[in-house]
Amino acid sequence: MYGLVNRALQDMVCDRFGPEIWQVICQKATVETDQFLRLSFPRLCPPSVECSDSESEFLTLHYHSEQKGLASMVIGLLKGAGTSP
Repeated sequence: MYGLVNRALQDMVCDRFGPEIWQVICQKATVETDQFLRLSFPRLCPPSVECSDSESEFLTLHYHSEQKGLASMVIGLLKGAGTSP
């Protein structure tokens, strides 16, 4: 959940004020996102996404997770991201 909120905040700041402002915010933050997640959720095993092949209009992605039942959500997120302008 934290990652979704962080991403939404990043998108909002970048859209309204530009990516440079987001970088300033990240530099001034006292705790890195990865460090925050490791401290907050010590047993967290985040999923990974790897790209094994890319062409001009296509990507081959491999999703790996120890948590069951998220694959269809990830497919929906990727489809949505792929159709966003």
